[in-house]
Amino acid sequence: MARKRMEEPAHENHERWLITYADLITLLLIYFIVMYSMSKLDMDKFKNFTESLTSVLRGTAYIFENSGPSILEGLSGKNVKGTNTDVGGATKNKQMTEEELINDIQKQILGLIKEHGIEGKVLVIQEERGLSILLKDVLFDTGSAKLTPQAKEVVHEIAKILEKVPNNNIRIEGHTDNVPIHNKYFYSNWELSTARATSVLQEILRVSKVRPERFSVVGYGEYRPIASNKTPEGRALNRRVTIVILRTVYSKAEPVR
Repeated sequence: MARKRMEEPAHENHERWLITYADLITLLLIYFIVMYSMSKLDMDKFKNFTESLTSVLRGTAYIFENSGPSILEGLSGKNVKGTNTDVGGATKNKQMTEEELINDIQKQILGLIKEHGIEGKVLVIQEERGLSILLKDVLFDTGSAKLTPQAKEVVHEIAKILEKVPNNNIRIEGHTDNVPIHNKYFYSNWELSTARATSVLQEILRVSKVRPERFSVVGYGEYRPIASNKTPEGRALNRRVTIVILRTVYSKAEPVR
């Protein structure tokens, strides 16, 4: 009987590593293609995206290069992108954020309040929408929209600061308490609140070069209280005019001018 021939072992493939190597090279090629495409992004669109995202997070890293003049240019010098910017008399060798500049305006207003000894008559509050300068109604005569002489001095100083903010919209808001009013000048609290806000606006325009198209005037009457109307102290707080320097993102929401 013939002896069966032993089956020869299958030939071992010594080139299997080429498959893994080819996969690795393919992945690297894809990686570099993606990185290259990312480097060619439209930077304007990317900046607009980051600006919108930042505004949602209260504008803590604003860079306004494509939105025209803004609060940055008014308080930090002519060019936001440059160094050695002068803010409030201090030199800073870094790019300023809107948050820092709003803080600087607040410091200037607080200095103004201290200088005129009106700590209990003017308040400065940072809000999400911007910086609010609250003028209590002690700067007006009772039931009147006429600014007192002291009120005019304060408004004049505020106007000087507003001149340094060349493009942000500014809203002037009038408020009253809930005590009804009906005299020969004003039929309701709506009219009184609007008239007081308008008086502040007219005084700012009279003594400064701030462009009128930047302003809006709102009369809220008694319907935006910040304290209880059940006490004299609360009613005194509710009788107020507020000058609001809107953050740039809120300025963009205003009607186009």
